[in-house]
Amino acid sequence: MLVVLLGPGSMAMHATQSDLGGHLDLLSMFLLSGFALAHAAMRWARRGPATLAAVFALAVGVGMAGHLHGGDVPVLGHLGNAVFAVQLWLAVGLEVALWRRGRRGDGPRQDLRLGVASVGTLALAFAIWTTGMREHPWCRPEALLQQHAVWHVLDAVAAYLLYRHYAAEGVDDSHK
Repeated sequence: MLVVLLGPGSMAMHATQSDLGGHLDLLSMFLLSGFALAHAAMRWARRGPATLAAVFALAVGVGMAGHLHGGDVPVLGHLGNAVFAVQLWLAVGLEVALWRRGRRGDGPRQDLRLGVASVGTLALAFAIWTTGMREHPWCRPEALLQQHAVWHVLDAVAAYLLYRHYAAEGVDDSHK
């Protein structure tokens, strides 16, 4: 459901170019990064849905506070993007720790390929996104295919792979 909200949030920003649209875009991003962080934290702490809800609310709140505080950040553009990136990297760190715990037999079994594919796809999307920045020599606003559009498509692929990573956790496929 959170991934579905990325579309309207992004459309609000791109279609209106308004402050409210920008806030909705970042909110939809924080819903996703906050969930990834909260889901990993809940599993790491071996807690239940209350922990997920608390960490999720805190992550979204911190994200929006950082976004509304504002400020320029090199490469990422503004503080909201930086908070989004930090939340995702914290989630990745916890996922790696969970994977290691699972290898020791003390945690959930995970399909590393799906997690790595999701992170790799997101990293590629980010690399392409940076080439579409106004200051970048490859930025061509008149071009039909825009780097930012590729960013959105690859983000959707990364989100799908993340979903598959979550869905595959603990599934016993040894009979295949």
